[in-house]
Amino acid sequence: MAYTPKEWKSPTRYSKIGDFSGRWEDRSHSDRYSENKWQQEALLNLTKFAKSSGLGKFKDTTKESAYGTSWRDRSHTDRKIENEWQQSLIKDLENWAGKAYKDVGYKQTNTKTNDTRWRDRSHTDRIIENKWQQTAITNLQGWLKNVEKHRTPILKAEKKAWDKKEQAKFTESIKPVPIKVNVPAVSTPTVSGSSGSSGSSQAGFDSMLAAAQASWDKQMSNAQAAWNTEMANAQSSWNTQLSSQQNVYDTRISDLQSAWDTTHTSLTDRITSTTNQLDSATNQIKAHQEQAAINAERARIEASYGTSGPMNQSVKGVKTPKLFNTPKKSTSGFFGRTGSRISNSSLNIA
Repeated sequence: MAYTPKEWKSPTRYSKIGDFSGRWEDRSHSDRYSENKWQQEALLNLTKFAKSSGLGKFKDTTKESAYGTSWRDRSHTDRKIENEWQQSLIKDLENWAGKAYKDVGYKQTNTKTNDTRWRDRSHTDRIIENKWQQTAITNLQGWLKNVEKHRTPILKAEKKAWDKKEQAKFTESIKPVPIKVNVPAVSTPTVSGSSGSSGSSQAGFDSMLAAAQASWDKQMSNAQAAWNTEMANAQSSWNTQLSSQQNVYDTRISDLQSAWDTTHTSLTDRITSTTNQLDSATNQIKAHQEQAAINAERARIEASYGTSGPMNQSVKGVKTPKLFNTPKKSTSGFFGRTGSRISNSSLNIA
């Protein structure tokens, strides 16, 4: 069985949490609370890496149970307990960092800036403590960043060497193993008057080799014949199955083509019928529109000149100046008419 190359196990790499962003108000309970929360998370992140990195040996002297806190929002007592615990853990981490990676030295945080009297209810002491703790935390984070920068090419070279070694093992495992054949000793025939010369031994070996070659040729010939027969049978069976499948396929294709032709014809007929119905409906709509136009025109004419007179009243009362002297009307002088009557004597009426 070939050797399976093992994967290189990369050492734990450090990944720091996000940077702190706060206001640092002097007498703010909320600010002290948020500062301590971030510091706690950052220290736990650093401690986890120190324990699993394989760099040096981390000695944890800080017991969380000894600094228990309920994280009350506006509690001076909780902030003081948390700071005591965090500064103790910072001390453990700095002791570890000083010995963990000699190629990148660690410089401990200046304790003189941690000028606090640890008064129980002092905003001033808490902010001094928190600023020092955050300085120490960022100092540890910066040192680990430099360590990772220094380790990167080294780990890369280690991985390359590991892969090369594993590849060599794999290559060696797949090399063909030489087969050792134990050739039985050939007994030399005893010839009368002879103690068995080298010529007789060679003749006996040649005879055995020829017999073995003949036996091998016969076995090979038989195996080849059996193989050819098996291949011919398999080919025949395959051809039969292929022909059967081809018939089924051709029949199925024919059925599908016939069904499609029927469906296509039916769809074509339906489309033609629908088109004719659409044309008929279009013609009817056009005739209705034309008739509606005629009826509308008739209605308009009847409204203007109906039997009851025009619906639109004529304009009355327009005054115009007399531009000409209108002759006086006379009821006489024509056909001997006097007044409003016509005399029959002046008319030739039968």
